[in-house]
Amino acid sequence: MSEQLSERRQFARIPVVFVATYKVREPVSLRMFIKSEETPATMVDLSEGGIAINTSCDIPVASILLIEFTFIDMTATADEPIHRMKIVGDVRYNVLKENGVHRLGIRFTEISESDKYIISMFCRKALAK
Repeated sequence: MSEQLSERRQFARIPVVFVATYKVREPVSLRMFIKSEETPATMVDLSEGGIAINTSCDIPVASILLIEFTFIDMTATADEPIHRMKIVGDVRYNVLKENGVHRLGIRFTEISESDKYIISMFCRKALAK
């Protein structure tokens, strides 16, 4: 990523590897084209404001996605370390990488307060290391 893009980030990104699925909410034409209820992806980083995923689908910028994943925090002490999350976000960038993989940057637009808190605490602990 360019230095200019990293300077615009509100939250630091933490490298992760989570299996995720997503469904296209909008645009409808893309949702009809993909034809799948859920499309698999790999989450490669996480922040308090969004995620980046790798997928085989070419999803246009500004598309709205429903992302589902199981969040596992092995550093959790008091709470259960496993949380199922459903978050809505919009695609901010799409970068074609090698082997036809697209890296999508997704900004959260709908997230529950509890999911927001869990992600926030995870990111803060990771940055403190």
